[in-house]
Amino acid sequence: MQQEISLEMQPRKYRFVMGLLIVFLSFSAGLIFLNTSPITPYIMEEFNISRGAAGLLTGGILFTNALFCIPCSLLVGRMPINKLILIFSFGASIPIFSAWAPNLISLLFLRMCFGICMSGFFPAISPVVMSWFPKNELPLINGFNISALSAGIAVSFLFAEPLSETFGWEMTLTIFSCISLIGAILWLLFARQAVIVKTQVLTFRGIRRVFRSKVTLLLATADSGPVIQYVALSAWLPTYYYERYGINLSQANEYAAILPICGCIMVVVAGFLALKFTKRKPFMFISGIMLGITGFATVVFAESPLLVVILILYGTSSWLYTPFHATIPQEIEGTSPEKAAAIIACVFAIGGFLSFAAPILIGYMADFSGTYIYGFAIVAILSWSLFLSTFFLPETGK
Repeated sequence: MQQEISLEMQPRKYRFVMGLLIVFLSFSAGLIFLNTSPITPYIMEEFNISRGAAGLLTGGILFTNALFCIPCSLLVGRMPINKLILIFSFGASIPIFSAWAPNLISLLFLRMCFGICMSGFFPAISPVVMSWFPKNELPLINGFNISALSAGIAVSFLFAEPLSETFGWEMTLTIFSCISLIGAILWLLFARQAVIVKTQVLTFRGIRRVFRSKVTLLLATADSGPVIQYVALSAWLPTYYYERYGINLSQANEYAAILPICGCIMVVVAGFLALKFTKRKPFMFISGIMLGITGFATVVFAESPLLVVILILYGTSSWLYTPFHATIPQEIEGTSPEKAAAIIACVFAIGGFLSFAAPILIGYMADFSGTYIYGFAIVAILSWSLFLSTFFLPETGK
């Protein structure tokens, strides 16, 4: 069903449809990524597991994502890019079987399969975006794409607990995964190839060169700290508020949902800002300064009347830099769709390996010490990697 359109047919007029398809797939990924976090107490009670074991449900996704990012990126150029995205999109809906998972191991396996498919999906998206959208629109479409991912996370935080009360937490996970299956079907029906071109096949040697490049390593370290903190807080803040302060789980999830809701708004705003202000690094500096301070404040000021304001500030700083960060691989000198995909894959691989242990670490430290504070303090310090790494990144904007 996927068709190739020649240059004479002006395929760029179809970019709005392609953009919507990509945005919907990213939204469906966000629905699954952290959807166990709002219902962690239910899962711990059902399977009789510790906090550290529950952290595996998020950490497992990040680990498999990191492990398979580079192997999956090697498929770029070896088969039609739209077909590759189709395969990953259908694979991402595998957690649809969560309702029939009898134990933690089986549920973890389903979520790790999702992580594998996401490891190939996001690098494969980059060549599609670069082939359909002009350079000046790249930060905007990247912003919409990341905003959709954030929106999916927000929806999962807001509706996971109420749906669990009605259908049970297992069926709730299945319902969220159905959206991913719908996205794959829509891609099958409506995705088109932008142009007929001979693509450059990625090789291990090419990946190794990209992996060892200064820009790739800086992009990875810049992103890893904020991701470590964001994943840790998103995974455990609802449970922390619920256990430590007796806040109703539904309200605790609403507090945590503020983070991705801010992301929905901020990355789109940042995308429009990128059209007006072509510099990339200033916005990354702003995020880097705010992250550690506001992130740890969401923990220590949990009973403050200003908690909502603090959460908004942290959510804003967590997402402000992302469209600019995602655009740099597409703008650096000598880039190509394949090279951009390789850089993104390497960044995900490095960041995934560094961040997958965050929710597990927080859980086990809370098990052994009786408090979440030490783990939250560690990830707050690590979030400053964005500020420090940005100093050494090249400015790719005009």
